[in-house]
Amino acid sequence: MAAGPPLAVAPGADTAAGAVAGLSISRVRARAIGYRLSIDVVDGATLRIVSWNCARGLDAKRAARLLDLGPDVAVIQECAETAELDGMFRVAWAGAIPDKGMAVFARPEVDAEPLDANAEVRRWCLPVRLAALDVDVLGVWGFAKNGKAGPPREVARTAINGVGPVLTRARAVVIGDFNDGPHFDAGNGRSFARTWELLESAGYRSLYHARTREAYGAETAATLFFKWRRAEPFLIDHAFLPAAWLDAVRGFDIGSPERWLDVSDHMPLVLDLAAPRPNEPVGPAAGPST
Repeated sequence: MAAGPPLAVAPGADTAAGAVAGLSISRVRARAIGYRLSIDVVDGATLRIVSWNCARGLDAKRAARLLDLGPDVAVIQECAETAELDGMFRVAWAGAIPDKGMAVFARPEVDAEPLDANAEVRRWCLPVRLAALDVDVLGVWGFAKNGKAGPPREVARTAINGVGPVLTRARAVVIGDFNDGPHFDAGNGRSFARTWELLESAGYRSLYHARTREAYGAETAATLFFKWRRAEPFLIDHAFLPAAWLDAVRGFDIGSPERWLDVSDHMPLVLDLAAPRPNEPVGPAAGPST
């Protein structure tokens, strides 16, 4: 698969002091990132997508911290149906209870709109189309109690499989809190391995693994510090892209616990993608194989 050069996970800036050199869709943005997996310089317009489990609600403090990242699109888990972000509108929200669900927010420039999906799928995989770019975003939250429909390591894969027609367009970013990872395969029926295989069969690649070149099961970064404990790190938040888009990635970062652990046990994922041209072919995609 096409991928950028191997890049080691290294500590990054924990303040919003350093600005990105290129122009984003919305504005020149500062970075408030932890682990730095990629270059900072952006050539031309970029799309910034952030995914973050905000833990117990998107209050004013958490919202301000998130907006420091300058997202064009934000996929937020554990937020209320009434959650708001200044300068962004709530494209879609889904959840079993009003104060704890998943939302996708976007800036007006990307012309985002929700895609059709049945209620069961939307609880764990929220599909949105960025009409200005002809790019789809599939927000993921593998949360078992979000509808009580099975263990978390099953619902995300089942929901992703339920949006097969979106995947086969090969123009989607699949990103979010899967509540699963290679660490959990043992004793769970290869749970994440089967999700990985489903997405790979549709032509998608794990962005973390493509950029770091780390072997499956040998990951060195964490997106969750379980119950805020640094001694219990797990990589359970993920981003998958069409293989043909890997060379268009201008940045992929994971927040650091020093910057984020005071507001959530999850670290945000921050993806900078050179904005694909609408209707530009990205190569054939196979359908997901169940």
